[in-house]
Amino acid sequence: MRANNIDLEIDSLNISIQKCRERATKITSFFTDLPAQHNGNVSDKIGLNVAEMVDYATKALEMMKESEQLKVEIMIQIHKMSNKLYAALLIDKYISNLTWQEVAEHINKEYDYTKGVLHERALSEFAKII
Repeated sequence: MRANNIDLEIDSLNISIQKCRERATKITSFFTDLPAQHNGNVSDKIGLNVAEMVDYATKALEMMKESEQLKVEIMIQIHKMSNKLYAALLIDKYISNLTWQEVAEHINKEYDYTKGVLHERALSEFAKII
């Protein structure tokens, strides 16, 4: 499902942001008698890492908005389903990202029946709507 893929990409961006933060905080300065080994440009590793973090954060925010918009569109379609049990299953699994065990408990059905039979039926009914 596209919304879940976007959520995975957002998670990856958040990991990248954390790595940039770690790199920026590990950068230290020290004094040495050796001459600087650069081409005249001042190294700004902290600034570069912060800029990279901002880029990742901006992209993550854009993707979060896209994900939420997709989830709203999906919810509108799910609410058109005549079988409210199927609708609850799809919302729990694909919008709320519950585990199959949590979905089964929420709809008060057995795990295997929920994951197998009900899930297939819910997807089949949803496919008729979209």
